[in-house]
Amino acid sequence: MSRHNEEREFVRHPTHIPIEVQATDTVNMEYLNNVSLGGMAFDSNVYWEQGSTLIIRIPNAHSSAEFIGKVVWCQEHNKHFEVGIQFMNSVNNNTAISKMVDDVCQFEMYKNIILALLGDNNVELEYLF
Repeated sequence: MSRHNEEREFVRHPTHIPIEVQATDTVNMEYLNNVSLGGMAFDSNVYWEQGSTLIIRIPNAHSSAEFIGKVVWCQEHNKHFEVGIQFMNSVNNNTAISKMVDDVCQFEMYKNIILALLGDNNVELEYLF
């Protein structure tokens, strides 16, 4: 059964925001695809080994949320990789994960409002925030 057809324990929330992904001393800037209370998926130019432990940071204007997860899948897709992360609940605070998911959803709502107000102007949102 493919990962796309699996029944999921947690609802995924689609998004497209920048994140920092760290393994040992390497930090990569990537884009988050979706997030849930159980984990997240992101696009990467790097192949990440299944089982690798990663530190994920979601920077914002006021602080940076940080979570630890393990790679549960990494698949090539259109000359890059899609990476699935499962949060390591023994390390992460479930309240912090819940707040992060809520913050990402709020950001997406705000982003959609801004895009609607801007109309068809081709403005990269990352330059606005």
